[in-house]
Amino acid sequence: MRAYLITGDLRLFESMERYFKFVAGEKLKHIPVPYLTSAQDYVAAFHTMADSLEEELSKNSSTRAPLVIVDTCFFGSPQQSSWAGHFRLSDWHPLHNDPSSLFAMLVLAYPEVHWVFYTHETPRKFVELGTTPQANQTDRRRIREWQTLSFWEGSDLSADSSLQKLLKCGRLNPYFLFDATGLRNYFHGKISDENKSHVVRQREGCAAAIDEEEPYAFLHGYLAYKLGYRVHLVTTEKLMTQLFGETRDGTPADLTFQDIFLNFPDHTGTEPQSDLQERFKTFSRLQESERHIFVSVGHRHSASYEANRAFFRDQRARGTKIRKVFKPSGGMYNLLKDAGLLNRYWKNLKEWIKRTAPPKEPEPEGGTHSAPGRLVVIAERLNNRAEKILQEAQTVQECILGATLALEASELLGYRTPTTALEAIALRHQLEVKAECMFYGVGYTIDVKSRLKEIEMEVKAVARWFHGSVKKRSLLNAQLSIITEIARIFREYGQFDEEQICLQRLRDLNRRWYFLTHPWFIPFWPLRWYVEKLVGSLPAFVTMVLAWPFLFGVISSLMKAFKNSAEWKFWDYVAYTYFTFFGLQPLEFSPKFPAEWKALAVLIVLTGFLHLGIFIAHLYTLIMRR
Repeated sequence: MRAYLITGDLRLFESMERYFKFVAGEKLKHIPVPYLTSAQDYVAAFHTMADSLEEELSKNSSTRAPLVIVDTCFFGSPQQSSWAGHFRLSDWHPLHNDPSSLFAMLVLAYPEVHWVFYTHETPRKFVELGTTPQANQTDRRRIREWQTLSFWEGSDLSADSSLQKLLKCGRLNPYFLFDATGLRNYFHGKISDENKSHVVRQREGCAAAIDEEEPYAFLHGYLAYKLGYRVHLVTTEKLMTQLFGETRDGTPADLTFQDIFLNFPDHTGTEPQSDLQERFKTFSRLQESERHIFVSVGHRHSASYEANRAFFRDQRARGTKIRKVFKPSGGMYNLLKDAGLLNRYWKNLKEWIKRTAPPKEPEPEGGTHSAPGRLVVIAERLNNRAEKILQEAQTVQECILGATLALEASELLGYRTPTTALEAIALRHQLEVKAECMFYGVGYTIDVKSRLKEIEMEVKAVARWFHGSVKKRSLLNAQLSIITEIARIFREYGQFDEEQICLQRLRDLNRRWYFLTHPWFIPFWPLRWYVEKLVGSLPAFVTMVLAWPFLFGVISSLMKAFKNSAEWKFWDYVAYTYFTFFGLQPLEFSPKFPAEWKALAVLIVLTGFLHLGIFIAHLYTLIMRR
């Protein structure tokens, strides 16, 4: 287990280091806090602590949640003579000018971290958020979930303390990447509530990705997160019991992705885990979910097969939404489509783009076209980490982690600050594609057209913030850059068909870019468009190769062209044009032919020559296939 303590109090660190070594047998690493002299030092302090934390995390690369303890007692206002802070979570805000903003910035910049806060307050007081009875009632779930996020100064760190229980769990579950507790979502809400001109996406629903195979759990969890859910990653029976058992300590999930043939590594019973009726009895809170997506390889070699069919019929009769998805899927969009969630995904994306649209009227005083500066700092940090993961990722889990970082950056910016926003979009799509290609459970044909559609939608959303004189060029250039990188990834992983779809879109974008910068060549647009369409589609090429000679045959028949003294029939003209088209020269070219006949013969030869070039291009592509 990787554990770190962020504090400026060396005595506290030495004490906690001994405690960690005694209880968990692990060495606690120190992340020092720089001395703050003014409010202008907060961002610099954030970078200093973030650099130290990243240096430590890079020494032991893992998608498992590292444990980071933050000494909230060390900080205080620079105007105060004492540095002892008494901050509750409700006081934290990433955009405020107080030391607690550092905590919120760190939480947003490191979504995969298991944060634990050392505070003067008792845990319940520390996470008491609401100011009204209604708000307190709404926040009870958060208080229950965040109890494990804090321990207080007055505790004796006894065997029943939350910290000691956590340490004795040993290996941590990747629990926090998709904001299962809603901690990041809480800060997103505070930003949106206070800064009316800038909206940050919030997720009120909760989902669970239940699978003992981490790649599948990460993939399904990531898709649910993109759909707008906070997600529990459930890879052990212990966590399954905590969330969905009868203890009622967990949070019911509105949506679940479940592997039918579960085989948790910590399962100690003898009963089969693939019997869904027994599963829903054992983990009774699963029945509170509105929708279940069951993932299966689809075989019938199971004693519970018939029982599961009866279970599906019973659940549908009760009104529960049930879908089955079979492995291997064809990538992220195929999985969403098979789960009946793709239309919902597009709807959510369109609504998000609409919510982040530039205001029709001038923004209020203090507003700006860019995202708040501190959110830009966090987004740049997230992008830098995602780019590093892109270069070094060796597993699906690492790619999903990087894609989540880029997604967080994009949502914090709300498509503002165009350069950073475009970088986040590009990194996310590259990491998603790399995850699809590395995923051995993904089918051969990946849905690329949906990805190109999403890229265009998001780039257009960013382009809304550009000046009208450069909007079109920026839109085309951004898509060209992103799709070029995606095509490169497909080529590296031997996904030939997917690469060809990307290349076809690149030809279209290059054509539009060329005629945008060379408007005097617009009359040649149809010819270039036609050639690119045939180069990108073999069926279209074959169709046109057969259609053109027939069309010329019809024209020749109407003109009575190329005939000798003998009377020709219709199919004679058609045969003649086919010979001329494929032979690249007419069978007969008499000087006595009228000029229009000669012009038609030349046109047939040139058209045949053009399609011969396209055919050679197709052959070259096949030969160079990797």
